[in-house]
Amino acid sequence: INEDDVENPQEIEANAYAIELLNGRPDAAFHSNGWISAEVLASEALRIGRHNKVDPGHVALNYAKTMGRTHTGNFFPVCGSALNILYP
Repeated sequence: INEDDVENPQEIEANAYAIELLNGRPDAAFHSNGWISAEVLASEALRIGRHNKVDPGHVALNYAKTMGRTHTGNFFPVCGSALNILYP
């Protein structure tokens, strides 16, 4: 959820619907205990994607967003590198 959407109930509902549509469950949040490399993220996104029948690119992006909410730091650069590995 983007900071501007925190107070907008329609955006919150739309975001929850999109996550459920993409993942089959409304609470999908992929994370790790700390920083991981782009290679590890790409590998795990493929594994999780196959297991859950979800696009691995979505897993990587969801990871970056989830980690950004739970840890200090920007996880999107490693996500971008993982996406380049997944989709050369």
